[in-house]
Amino acid sequence: MKKAAIIMAALGVALAACGGEKAETGNGGGTGAAANANEDAGMVAAREAAEAFVPEADQFGVKRFKIVYELEGQTDGMRTMWVEDYGARVGLEFDARTYGEADVSQMYWNGEKMFLRRKPDDPVFPTIRVKDSEPTSFAVTDAADLTRVGYERLGEKTIAGKTCEHWKNETLNFEGCRWNNIELEFLNGAGTDRIIQRVTAVEYVEGEGVPDRLKALAK
Repeated sequence: MKKAAIIMAALGVALAACGGEKAETGNGGGTGAAANANEDAGMVAAREAAEAFVPEADQFGVKRFKIVYELEGQTDGMRTMWVEDYGARVGLEFDARTYGEADVSQMYWNGEKMFLRRKPDDPVFPTIRVKDSEPTSFAVTDAADLTRVGYERLGEKTIAGKTCEHWKNETLNFEGCRWNNIELEFLNGAGTDRIIQRVTAVEYVEGEGVPDRLKALAK
């Protein structure tokens, strides 16, 4: 992956810097200006690598965050998602109703398997990774490709404190907003007299990881 290649390159520079420092001190002398320069070069390379990170198509663009969605339509209620390491680990909790049936499920993706508990007293069982735990195709598709298949850029909106790209597709009766490979709003039924499903982010907290109660589903 791009991320791994960038990080490995940065580590290579940093390790080379450390090797230079040992050579300076091998005869019992101090670290010296050359060692400090090498160390500084390693730090600069590591910082530049972090700033150059570009998420893959199956990755969120933020390393660690929590996002809360309000749901309206076929499913009403709330969905909360926690992401770690750009989506290598994802937790989900629902407090919703789909066609009147309650959904209070909890899910955890640990990078290899997804674990699901439908109700608080139910057993946990492994399942396939659900789409709600992944970036949507709308969120990650290049703008030129969206335009090519009938999407129109409407401008920008502010949702959950983030300025996001606002798009629509009249053929699909779709409107949506995206930011950093994260879908902040989704409307199925746009331009019609019936909302099939609306999903809107109402809270975003950067730096908050998956709660222990969800990670425990994998134990």
